[in-house]
Amino acid sequence: MADGSVPYGRGRVAYRDFGGHGPAVMLLHGVGGNLAHWGLVAPLVQGRYRLVAIDLPSHGVSTAPASYSFDHDLGAVDEVRQRLGLDRPAMIGHSYGGMLAVTLGASRPGDYRVVVNVDGLGFSIDTEGNPEPHAEGAPAEPSVNEGDAEWLEAQISREVEEAAAIGLHLDRDGEMVRRAFQQGDDGRWHSAPTIDRFGEIVRALEALRLMPAYNTRSCRTVTVIADHRFASDEESAASARRHVERVREALVAAGTEVENIPSGHYPHVEVPEVTAERFSGWVGP
Repeated sequence: MADGSVPYGRGRVAYRDFGGHGPAVMLLHGVGGNLAHWGLVAPLVQGRYRLVAIDLPSHGVSTAPASYSFDHDLGAVDEVRQRLGLDRPAMIGHSYGGMLAVTLGASRPGDYRVVVNVDGLGFSIDTEGNPEPHAEGAPAEPSVNEGDAEWLEAQISREVEEAAAIGLHLDRDGEMVRRAFQQGDDGRWHSAPTIDRFGEIVRALEALRLMPAYNTRSCRTVTVIADHRFASDEESAASARRHVERVREALVAAGTEVENIPSGHYPHVEVPEVTAERFSGWVGP
């Protein structure tokens, strides 16, 4: 296993190469995550594949660009593929990473042999009409994105508690949590991504149209839908169910592969053994 980075734009994109001599598989995390989110699945399948996980721009130890763009992140992922000389790799992306994977599979014919979108269903679909513009409310309090060691531990406690509230149990001392905070040259800790960048990405995804990529896909495309969806109240739960059903119908109509997995939104963290069992079915032997 080796960690490294490749130059991209005015910064660098970090990756972890788990090694192996089988077919290459690139692994992408979701918004707010990092490459360590795949750390529970990797040991279960790395004997059969060469696994390369990536810290997306603004996440983990990868550089945050001055402003966010979906195209910038697409280019960053593809730059890792090219720099490492990965020949037609498979790509599995969780949530936001799944949306990037589907788009890369459609926009770069011949470069990827299969792409898998794991519960990346936050995109808008045509049957929902145009998304409402983001409402500008009263000025919010300034986001606090950095602090001292005491701030770091308080942020980690908050992250662990919020995860537990949706049934996701995290090790507060594990890399999955700690990699989301980086120490600057001044000794202060900062969140990666920052709260502001997190919101910037989420707002962009509210308007993302992903169905054109599904309809013009150039390689095998698989979408994995989590069975158990967390919602804070019944109204939110009903809205989530309606959205998932609309997405499922649109994907089936597009002729792409759709399957369910018995977990919440983070199957690679919640049920890594099940995810590992499904792995070869998704990407091939």
